[in-house]
Amino acid sequence: MQRFSILANHGTGSAHPLDRERWFAFLLQCHQDRCELDTDMLQRWLMEHGGWTFERASDLVIEYEFGRSPLKFAERNV
Repeated sequence: MQRFSILANHGTGSAHPLDRERWFAFLLQCHQDRCELDTDMLQRWLMEHGGWTFERASDLVIEYEFGRSPLKFAERNV
């Protein structure tokens, strides 16, 4: 998460292809580690430690929720 947050363009979130790759790497690592990062905690971290605006942090939280869902689904149905 920290790597993504430091390197990403805070104006566009995960829109740039390189930022998107880092974001996907974070999502996959979170899934593999079975982390229980809830959305409130993620949004708080993004804003307080990552320097993201409320709007961009909210966008990333939505992407986080959506991105983790197919990974969990695939794991259950393999």
